[in-house]
Formats: sequence, C-alpha cells, structure tokens
Amino acid sequence: QKVFLAGQIATPGKITFEVIPDLWTIIKEAGGAGELGDLTRVAIIRSKESGGEIIYVNVLEAVAKGEVDKLPQVKKGDTIEVPKMAGGVPGRQLTTDYSNRKNLYYVLGQVLSPGNKPYEGDIDILDAIGNAGGLTSFADLNNVKIISKNGDGTSVLKFSLKEYQENGKARRIKIKPEDTIVIGENKRSVFSWGMIRDFATVAGTVVSFIYLIDRR
Repeated sequence: QKVFLAGQIATPGKITFEVIPDLWTIIKEAGGAGELGDLTRVAIIRSKESGGEIIYVNVLEAVAKGEVDKLPQVKKGDTIEVPKMAGGVPGRQLTTDYSNRKNLYYVLGQVLSPGNKPYEGDIDILDAIGNAGGLTSFADLNNVKIISKNGDGTSVLKFSLKEYQENGKARRIKIKPEDTIVIGENKRSVFSWGMIRDFATVAGTVVSFIYLIDRR
C-alpha cells in the first residue's frame, strides 16, 4: 500500500507498507521532518479515489500530548506534505518541549541571548528584544519579523526598527504566546540596541513601528 511524502521531509517520495501505520510513524519511517519542516501544519492530501480532501494536522502537539493514536488515519494513495517553516526559521529550534510552548515566545537571529523566553503577558517588541539581551552589532534593523500562528497557517509581520527610530508612531506591537521574532543580519550595521532604547526613553511615548503585514 503506497503513501507519498513531500515537502520538508528527510526522504521524500513513495513509501510502501503492508499495513499503513499512523501518521507519526510514517513521518519517522521517512527520516523525520527536515531542518525547516513545520510539524504543526502537516497536510494529508487524500487521493482522488478518497475524494481529494486536504486535512491539516498538528502532529507536534499530538506527539507532545501522547495522542498519536488520535491523528487522522492515512489511507492508500494519500500524500503527506510537511510545509516549510514561515520566514525560513529552522523548525527544530521551535519544537523543544512543545508542551510548554503556549507559555513561551522565541527570539532568534542577531540578539545576544537567542532562544525561547517565558511569556509573562503584555510585552512588546522592544521588551522582547531586551529580554533576549539586546541586539548584536550585526543586527539588520530593516529586517525584523514576527511570525505568529494564524489558524492552519501563519502570519509574518515585517517591519523596520530604523524607521521606528526616525518616524515612531503611537502604537505598540505586542508579542503573543508562541510568537517567533527573527532579527536579520547586516554586517555593516551601525545601530545598536542601546540607541533604540535611548531613543524610546527620550521620546517618552508608547513604542510602535511602521510595518507591513505579509500573510502566507
């Protein structure tokens, strides 16, 4: 009985079983998700014979809860597709201790202390960067993203800290549980976390940014 694997999987292509196992076992048999694979949005694409339906599954959550047996049954001819993590963030950095993810957010890229951070409510982007030790000297202030869960997909908020420094508006960008903040790299960057912090202090206003929402 043939099943097909596509996307961010270690060994994409056809895999054959005498008896088709559960979805998680199939993914493991194919070598697991790739470095950029997002196991929270796995698609089961039914074959034409089974109606061609597409089912989205949070495999990571089922594994964390020990509920693999509750995953949808994979049928003969189905295609399992593991999508790419939004923003090109390595998915494995976000999967550790999934059971606690709802109380965490993540700061990756050009900060002094990247990784997961405890979510304590009512924090904005500058608070989050400060909690990650501030920006490195290589941070690209024009390349900042906040990746948020949005139903079966994600929303990617792109904005510029440099524009905020020059044209700050009275609106905060708040961080939500499970958000991922990615600070890009610019080797020629001359700005620093201290400059942004000092500007916010002098301005004496609520933090906000000019931003562009890019939904994928």
